[in-house]
Amino acid sequence: MAKRLFGLEEETTENEWLEGTNIQAVEQQHRYSQNFRQYQHTKTRKKHIRPKSQLQRSSLSIYESDADSSGSELSQRSCPELRGGNHKTYHTKKKRRKKKLLEEEYDGKIDSDWDDRVEDTRKCLDWKRQSDESFTDSQNDSDSHIVSSDNYSTSENEADSEDDDESFFEKSREFYKENKESTQFVEIGVLQNGLELSERCVEAFMSENVKKGKKFVNFYKDLKNRDQSTNIHQREGNSNRRCILQIVSSHTAKCTVIEPIDNIEIIEISGRSKCGKTYSDDEVLVKVLKKEGQNEFIPRWDKRIQTELKTYGEVVGLFDHKRYKDVDHPVLVCELDNYDNDKVKPICKTVPKIQLVSERDLDLFEVEIFTYDKKMKSLAHKDIMKINPSKRKVFMFFVVIIGWKSLYPLGAIIEVHKSSANFKSGLKILELQYSVPTLYSKDTIDAIERLPVDILDVKIENRLDLTQLRTFTIDPSNSKDLDDALSIETLKKGYKVGIHIADVSAYIDKDDSIDLEAQIRATTFYPGGGKRAYQMLPEPLTEKCSLLPGERRLTLTVFLLFDKEFHLLPFRSFEKTTIRSHQQFNYTRVQDIIDKQVDSEWTMEINLLHGIAKKLRQQRFGCAVYAFPVEVDLYDETDSQMKTQEAHYLVEEFMVLANSSVADALMMRFPEHVPLRCQDPPNKTKIQEWLKLYPQISNLIFHLQEKQPLPNHKLAISNMENENGCSVRYTVVTRFQKWVWEKLIKCIEDGNFTEAFKIFGQDENHPFQSIALDEWYSFQETAEYRCSGKPSGLESKHFSLPTFSGYVHFTSPIRRYVDIIVHRLLHALKDCKESPYSSEEVADLCFSITKKGHLAKTFSKKCRALYLANKIVRQPVMLHGFVKEIKDRDLELLFPGLRSLPSVSKKLQYNLLDVCALPKQVKNQDDLHSEVKRQMIELKWERRIYSKTEKPPRPKSKLRGYLRTPDDKGGPYQRIDPHQRTEFQQLAKWIGLINVMCKDKKPTEMRNILRNMSIANIFRFIPTTFYTELDVNSERDREDTQENEESELSNDQRQIKSLINDQFCKYSMSFSHGQVLAVQMGTDFEKGIILPKPQMFNMTGNVKYCLQHASDPVRYFEKYSTTKSKDRYDSETDYMQIWLQIVRMETAMSATREPPIVINDLPISFESRGGHFTLFTSFCDERNIDLHSMSVDKSHTQEDLIQDENKTEYVSCSDYLCIKCPISRKTNTFFEPRQNACPFDFSYWLSHAKIDKTKTVKKNTPEERINVHFSLVPSAPSVPESLIDTAKKFRCSIDLIQKSELDKRIEVYIGRLKEASTLAKCIAMNKAIPRLDKAHLESIAEYDVPAGVIASNNDMQCKAIEKALTSTFSLIHGPPELFQKYFKDHSVDFARYYGGSMENHDYPIPGRVYSARACSRDSIPDSGLKPVSIHHLIRNPEKPHAYKLCQYEETFRKKPNQINAEKVKEYTKLLTLATIEEISQHDIIFCTTAMATNKRLIEGTKNRIFQCIIDEAGMCTEPECIATIIATKAEQVVLIGDHKQLQPVILCQSTAKLGLDKSLFQRYSDRSVQLKDQYRMHPSICKFPSKCFYQDKLRTIQCLSWEENPPLHIWFQPEKRHLFCHVEGEEVTLPVSTEEGNEMSRSNKKEVEQIMKIFTHLVKKEKIFGDHKKKKVCTVNIMSQYNAQCSAIREALGALILRDVDLTNTSVNTVVGSQGGQWDYVIFSLVRSIPQYRIEPHPTLGWCTQNLGFITDEHQINVALTRAKKGLFIIGNRHLLKCDRVWRQLINMYASQGSVVEADDFPRPIPKPKKCRQYDKDGFELVYSRQ
Repeated sequence: MAKRLFGLEEETTENEWLEGTNIQAVEQQHRYSQNFRQYQHTKTRKKHIRPKSQLQRSSLSIYESDADSSGSELSQRSCPELRGGNHKTYHTKKKRRKKKLLEEEYDGKIDSDWDDRVEDTRKCLDWKRQSDESFTDSQNDSDSHIVSSDNYSTSENEADSEDDDESFFEKSREFYKENKESTQFVEIGVLQNGLELSERCVEAFMSENVKKGKKFVNFYKDLKNRDQSTNIHQREGNSNRRCILQIVSSHTAKCTVIEPIDNIEIIEISGRSKCGKTYSDDEVLVKVLKKEGQNEFIPRWDKRIQTELKTYGEVVGLFDHKRYKDVDHPVLVCELDNYDNDKVKPICKTVPKIQLVSERDLDLFEVEIFTYDKKMKSLAHKDIMKINPSKRKVFMFFVVIIGWKSLYPLGAIIEVHKSSANFKSGLKILELQYSVPTLYSKDTIDAIERLPVDILDVKIENRLDLTQLRTFTIDPSNSKDLDDALSIETLKKGYKVGIHIADVSAYIDKDDSIDLEAQIRATTFYPGGGKRAYQMLPEPLTEKCSLLPGERRLTLTVFLLFDKEFHLLPFRSFEKTTIRSHQQFNYTRVQDIIDKQVDSEWTMEINLLHGIAKKLRQQRFGCAVYAFPVEVDLYDETDSQMKTQEAHYLVEEFMVLANSSVADALMMRFPEHVPLRCQDPPNKTKIQEWLKLYPQISNLIFHLQEKQPLPNHKLAISNMENENGCSVRYTVVTRFQKWVWEKLIKCIEDGNFTEAFKIFGQDENHPFQSIALDEWYSFQETAEYRCSGKPSGLESKHFSLPTFSGYVHFTSPIRRYVDIIVHRLLHALKDCKESPYSSEEVADLCFSITKKGHLAKTFSKKCRALYLANKIVRQPVMLHGFVKEIKDRDLELLFPGLRSLPSVSKKLQYNLLDVCALPKQVKNQDDLHSEVKRQMIELKWERRIYSKTEKPPRPKSKLRGYLRTPDDKGGPYQRIDPHQRTEFQQLAKWIGLINVMCKDKKPTEMRNILRNMSIANIFRFIPTTFYTELDVNSERDREDTQENEESELSNDQRQIKSLINDQFCKYSMSFSHGQVLAVQMGTDFEKGIILPKPQMFNMTGNVKYCLQHASDPVRYFEKYSTTKSKDRYDSETDYMQIWLQIVRMETAMSATREPPIVINDLPISFESRGGHFTLFTSFCDERNIDLHSMSVDKSHTQEDLIQDENKTEYVSCSDYLCIKCPISRKTNTFFEPRQNACPFDFSYWLSHAKIDKTKTVKKNTPEERINVHFSLVPSAPSVPESLIDTAKKFRCSIDLIQKSELDKRIEVYIGRLKEASTLAKCIAMNKAIPRLDKAHLESIAEYDVPAGVIASNNDMQCKAIEKALTSTFSLIHGPPELFQKYFKDHSVDFARYYGGSMENHDYPIPGRVYSARACSRDSIPDSGLKPVSIHHLIRNPEKPHAYKLCQYEETFRKKPNQINAEKVKEYTKLLTLATIEEISQHDIIFCTTAMATNKRLIEGTKNRIFQCIIDEAGMCTEPECIATIIATKAEQVVLIGDHKQLQPVILCQSTAKLGLDKSLFQRYSDRSVQLKDQYRMHPSICKFPSKCFYQDKLRTIQCLSWEENPPLHIWFQPEKRHLFCHVEGEEVTLPVSTEEGNEMSRSNKKEVEQIMKIFTHLVKKEKIFGDHKKKKVCTVNIMSQYNAQCSAIREALGALILRDVDLTNTSVNTVVGSQGGQWDYVIFSLVRSIPQYRIEPHPTLGWCTQNLGFITDEHQINVALTRAKKGLFIIGNRHLLKCDRVWRQLINMYASQGSVVEADDFPRPIPKPKKCRQYDKDGFELVYSRQ
């Protein structure tokens, strides 16, 4: 129940209230806050008035300090409302220019002098580091400094320098003694109590913010108050529920119903305005709006699935704030928003976002830091910080909330924390996140110091003296709080065991200062990692109470009696005692004694206690005593529980028994005042589902033996047996990790049965048991404290301790406050007094202690993950994970022994695996004999994978060779064995082995069973392993292949080797429940904390996927730039520095979209920050690997570039490398991994590099080879020292990630701007454009195109043409298709030049590989341009090289086995020569900008290009255009396009923010000649685009192309040729990028159905294509912005049965693909849709981005609306679309014209013609038909 009320999940990591940083306990920290506030109120508040004389001063001195009569300046503009006078400019142009030059010179970093000045300023300003004046701003420099994120100084270094040996008590005492505010005290204080801001300051900031966000002033409805909400809930409880709210995202919240009815437990709030002004954990009233979710059909899975039933609602009332109840201006720890730098997100999710206030005009990636003036209670400007996007996760910000009157609360950054990859840095964030108490209050310090030295003598009266009794403690090695001791005495008939617990309650009185602080702290927080614990009690008191050896201590003792057989006797006694511990043991020492590894004087006592504990445990758990934990050997724990389990259990059993004994006694004496530890049983439905999923495995989990999840169901191994033995069929198998199974066999064969028993009992190491156990834990209710006297209808027992009637916590009073309460009750019991607590007190304390306890537990869990990350940051670790759940977008893994990992560490995302097809869900074939049928998923890849040995991998069967299975599209895919790391065994035999272990323990029988298991052919029961291979690559079998890597082939053999025709290796692999996957765990920052995160998926020996560069290519291959592009540049250097960084960012993103070239078994020689490797030229040629440098326009072939045999080629555009080298974790040296190796034995050194240079040696010989040198990128880890040996080479695997030729050329030409023509420089820098020389103007003055060649031009066209001919640089801006003119004859000599991928479509070159993107979907040459295409012209019979080209091509077709690399090289040389010669013979060349920089074109034109016309220039990036202008050296440039339509397609969003999405045409659009007459569209279609996008300037010229004769019946009004059809469908999203669409592409089945209805109506009823009697020429384009929708439409269109209809003129395109086209009719599907009740009434930009995506892109809307000539149909959800401004205007305009229809009523049927009688003027009847 508690878990449901408060959203608590004991083991979950998502959306738990524990994530709530800064959560206050119910009891306010009165003394603590009072103590803190006295430092904020050192002086009485005074009214500060700005003197007139100060108006002439600098803006720094707004207020005069009341502490200094001399009028010293205290703060900068402490109150923003007082901004009159002449303010000194904070950033003068000179200062900015100086700063800019410094950053450029030092690559974005500020020099040390600048840093020193900034640091000096910070030190005098830092509000945290001042003593008595810590919040006073003493800045005396009027200029604000921009501090780079790389150089920003934070309190981290100060924190790191703190002395860990100093206790928190000592720190607290020093703090109060010196009367100064320490960093930690201030941080914790402000997070708990907030800041005090003056009304004037708040009003000033809020009024300014309201002006900026006017439209959001009335965004929220007023919420009902507590009384109103209570009344509504009482009257309308079914429709209005009382809930606890949790913020999930910016626009979503989840509300947990406090008292569920109708099975509604969670209500989802969709939309920010529906959440109201609420915080997480608020108690709210929610109005139920709608239930949603039934069977859903998933097309890509071809099946229906049961979706989760969701209930949606709206917050209408507020009962109570749980967080910051009495704090007006709370301070939250926040991270920077992913999208907007002016917003931050609290990591506690108290509110979704905070809008940052700013007094300055900030550039991109800048935030403003404020300082808090404690005396003035105001905020003042401090710094401006520039944050590099790659490091945004490293920084955490302290943000004070000023107020909330708009969309988000308004806040100001008052401090920055820069995290680093060390434990202490992350620990600091966790301290703040979970409000971990550090310093003690002054009252507590004083009370501790007042404790008498002889307090023990004072309190010792009336106690039983047991100082002579032999007692000892057992605790962890570094434990400071020893609160329990044991003793055992031998009696005549048995044993007397004493459990002695430190009596803390004797030292502190109820409600004194120490006790009150202990109440607030509630528990000790343990960070682990060897760090000091955050003690509940001050350290001196802890030491006085701890049962240290040789020291007298006050204790409460529980005595228990056992007989000689170790049976517990019904005798209990409780005594107030005094003991003196005789020995302090750690767990390792005790375990050694139990194992008889050492001799000790305590051997008898420990063995007796161990025997009793073993008996007790056997009685409680049965076979569960054989359960062992799994621990990863990364934590360096000396007292590992796995190694010292019996020692741990010895202590645990007696502590549990003591707790239950005290509970029984207290419940008899104080039945209404006992704080019981309770745990509710799990939900029965969930238990039943779990048992259904694991009907057999559930009985084999050692940790759950003897558990009784249901009344008549007990989990036990015996359940698997019947009269005939095992009840499991022989066909049922179970799984093990191969390395675990091999280890088990070795242990049994070697006779090491102790270790073998551990392996048996380690459930987490066995896939099915581990997953089942994890799911069991996931639905367990959270244990909590409950007062026995407060009936709540909940359980008072503990589900996990079913043998006890009641249970309390009694044995750890030093670290738990609830134990102190129990001690006081026990004192009252012994003293025969009344209870010291009332039931209400106990209930309140139970509530607060439970919350604090969960907070402490989660803190420890997070610290454990942080410690693990801190260990593996230096050396990643290879882990085996089990597939726990197969999701739509990822696999969720479970790692043995690492349940504390956060969810982000357990996901393997499909989109990072470079799959080539949609994940396909199929029935799990391995579960054919299982009672539960599960789905598995199949992934497919097409990659280029090679081996330096030039050999294919060994097949499973040499007789069969490689086995392939047909793909859906007919292509062969090799199936990889998914279970290479799994050992399968018959479940029945495993059960037999367990029985032998648990009962008989006969070694011989165990060995016999193992032998029988090992010889069984289990794989016949595993269908997914049928016809599979262990590994794949692209190599083919060659008899002439040699083993030696240095001389693999002889000279003659190398010359005759055939080419690899199919470079791509096609393979697939299935993933199923419980499958074992190898994942290398690295680290990354999340919310300012370094956490473990998967960095590599080790699929097979040859196939490994780097998840790092797949997720963020820019970060791992380049570096993020923060400098935006400009309209004007000072110099060529300025232009190049800005644009080269942007281009490289986009290039990195683009390069990783293509499949890499994988080369395995590659010997590499390493240096500290780089290395080199060698490849034979023939090896590269056969595999189409180009490692040469760019030759640009110096030569058209690489061979001509190099004259010197040993010439070094410096690569200006280097390709990227991802290097993987196996390293032993133990020796840190090179490691040869085995398939069955333990994953902890090795890891891969994973690094990223760029090729520096290549050197070709032994040129033109069979031994010609290429030496490749590379350097690691700055962010990459250095090469391990063991690999740095120039004399050795290590076999590694590399991913060669090549930049596209276009990207390389762009980078080269941008870098050569200084060498470019004057015109190119002027265009780039926006300088004065040079004029054409008079001679040229005179030469064209009298020339014109002969009449009749092209159609005549209108006036604006003539003006544009004239400007284009008479200017060196001109732009023509026109509406759609304004420039379409047709040549009447071919007197003009022109040719079409296509790129290599397009040519390859007509004339394929063997073994040649082109970009997958270039070869997809629409990359087919236009058949209509075949007569003028260069690649066809050179093959005309009269051309000089045609015959030889045809000969080569015939050989390629007929004799593919005789093709080698030399022949292909000769062919490409000839092809290049023929192409260059053909290009040189034409005056006009049509090509794309990608080909305009091609070396063949440049060489063919030989600097003859005078005029360069770039059409659709609005779609080209500026670097593309500039590179074209530089490469062609054109003297005249004309840009034609429409920047109101499609923008450039950008992959990297950061480059778009920097200006890459702004074309050169758009930059110069104000100079363009705009053409206003359009000829294509019907006037009604043109009306809206003209009004919305072209300021209503377009004029429609009468044209036959858009006329209908006769008009279609589908139009409601013949003059209105547009319709909007309203459809409320449902979206389906693609999880990965494939040919069907990019990742996150969407489809909408209902809209597809409506499209088919409209299209069928047009064809069948309207007969737009005519009928069988008469055909009509008509074109139709069905369009969507989503490729997935286009794919679904094509599929539906293909299934459409239309007789006598030719669909040749029907096309399906994306909006981007439709650019430049025109069709008679266009059907436009918008896809996006959500139910109306989920639509935000006041949509924000973020909400629209999330729910509408890029269908709100005005440029794409413009294109879509302007493609149709005769008619336009738009299909979408009008309710959702009205959230966007443009679509709202369109729908309103269409609606006013009666052009908005419902899907169910459209298309309407065509009415039959009726006969009408009419008469002429003479009375004769006229008979005719009409509609």
